[in-house]
Amino acid sequence: MAYWSLFLSSFISATLFPLNSEVVFIALLYKDYSVVLLLLVATMGNTLGSYTTYGVGRMGSVKWLKRFGYNDNKASRYKLLIERHGFWLGFLAWVPVVGDVFVLFLGFFKVPFLPSALTILVGKAVRYVAIYLLIDKM
Repeated sequence: MAYWSLFLSSFISATLFPLNSEVVFIALLYKDYSVVLLLLVATMGNTLGSYTTYGVGRMGSVKWLKRFGYNDNKASRYKLLIERHGFWLGFLAWVPVVGDVFVLFLGFFKVPFLPSALTILVGKAVRYVAIYLLIDKM
């Protein structure tokens, strides 16, 4: 049940819904669960949540963006950012608030999925490993 809870919180927190999977991850680190499994489950849940956000962005339209408060000015700033950095922004998918928006726009501007998916996966994994290492040092 704990792994499932971690997966769900990790998945949901990687979408545009606000949730903090790190709290669940850290709480489970203090219990008697496999660290390797916790890292795998959190990374997979968070990564799959970002892939979902990418897919939502890929299906989006300019009209759809305007409903969510993105005017032409904001959208063009993200477009420049995506054109400049492309799939490399996937490494920053873990960053609170803006990471999910980066992923959404990677999909919206149709940046190729495979390189985006790989950078998202690596960024998410590094984040959870870093959290584990910080907690382990305390």
